[in-house]
Amino acid sequence: GPCGNAGPGAAPRRRLAAEDKDESGTLEPGAHLGRQDVLLRLAALLFLGKQDGCLLKDLGKALNLNNSAMTGLSNRLEANGLANKKACPNDGRAFRLHITRKGRQALAASFPLLAEMNERLAEAFSEDELDVVARFLNHLIERF
Repeated sequence: GPCGNAGPGAAPRRRLAAEDKDESGTLEPGAHLGRQDVLLRLAALLFLGKQDGCLLKDLGKALNLNNSAMTGLSNRLEANGLANKKACPNDGRAFRLHITRKGRQALAASFPLLAEMNERLAEAFSEDELDVVARFLNHLIERF
């Protein structure tokens, strides 16, 4: 459904909490990171690349993170120089997240990896099947 529910009888999606995260470093090669945290950082950078200066709560909603997890993620992004958190001038309780030059560089460096992943995922499908999947995913994006 529009609120993230899969329908009656479906298991509810659990929002990720801070304790689900790895407290280590950066997106750089060789860093000892949990896969989930690397993917969250990449997802955050992809979002910030399109919506720089978004509210933390909007990024958290897009990534399905609770407030505690979003605070931890934004703190790690900031500690690693990938983003800067700034108080919202209109609301002293809210913060905006801005991607840094280093964050844009890390994002750009991830594109070849993302392209390779897309190629590997696409290997098992015909062009017609990929078109159906693309239409379905685009429909999801537009609808929800």
